[in-house]
Amino acid sequence: MKTFLSLSLLVVFLLINSECSQATIITGRVTNTQNEVLPFASVFIKGTTNGTTTNTEGYYKLDLQPGRYTIVFKYIGYTQVEKTIDVADSRIELNVSLKEEKYLLSEAVVKASDEDPAYAIMRKAIAKRKFYRDQVNEYSCDVYIKGLQRINKYPKKILGQPVDLTDVLDSATGVVYLSESVTKFNFRQPDDVKEVMISSKVSGSRNTFSFNRASDFVFNFYDNIVGQGGLSSRGFISPVAGNAMFYYRFKLIGTFTENGVTVNKIEVIPKRQHDPVFRGYIFIQDSAWRIHSTDLFLIRDAQIQFVDTIRFNQVMLPV
Repeated sequence: MKTFLSLSLLVVFLLINSECSQATIITGRVTNTQNEVLPFASVFIKGTTNGTTTNTEGYYKLDLQPGRYTIVFKYIGYTQVEKTIDVADSRIELNVSLKEEKYLLSEAVVKASDEDPAYAIMRKAIAKRKFYRDQVNEYSCDVYIKGLQRINKYPKKILGQPVDLTDVLDSATGVVYLSESVTKFNFRQPDDVKEVMISSKVSGSRNTFSFNRASDFVFNFYDNIVGQGGLSSRGFISPVAGNAMFYYRFKLIGTFTENGVTVNKIEVIPKRQHDPVFRGYIFIQDSAWRIHSTDLFLIRDAQIQFVDTIRFNQVMLPV
């Protein structure tokens, strides 16, 4: 008889670019129309790389110099909201409620032998993969990473012996490990990476695993193989890889319009149970055929190490 610990892993990977001088603090909470919190929503200054994400309770904080700004709030599955504010020297509270996105699906007569429209979209996205992968030759950014490991439940006894986790477990929160780090991340094509650790704080058991460096957790879905090293020695097949059609089936769920651009929501479905692949949804912009965002999962069937499930929410922004 096998007994398993149930472990939840949270990794927040945030690229930021901020100025270190006196600034006004903008705070607030992001919820949906039912007043439910939206954790890890993207909050950023329009037209820049300055931004942050909400925490597990939906709260965020931005430090801004005096001036006028348009703040964009994005969350996958919800309609984007923009708020223009004038920042002076006083603290500002700005709460936002996001509406669920409404997806449209054009009416069409489909025969049993017809191919789902998602395949035509994905072929175009795959054809543009290398272009978007190589579009930026090099970049530098500040990265903040927060890693949290919490045990949701565990057996009181194993083989008749009591289980005592008091030395590694915070009984009030279930947290066994918490890490925060700030690094300076530099990348140059094709694979030249330099990372400088600015600060790091770790609490809890050091025997667990954690991603506290950006280089451990860079997932670029424009690469054919993503996630090598950290979660799997061989990595995982991207839904826009050159050979993605061999590993995936695709289904068009619907479309929505954002900033005048049509975005296609496509379900990503593994063809076989134990292939190293993702499942979930990928959002592709019409005409440009670039990745708009992802809501993808890896589960144990994909042969990931350490954990049962990992979710990849990525939101792409123009800069």
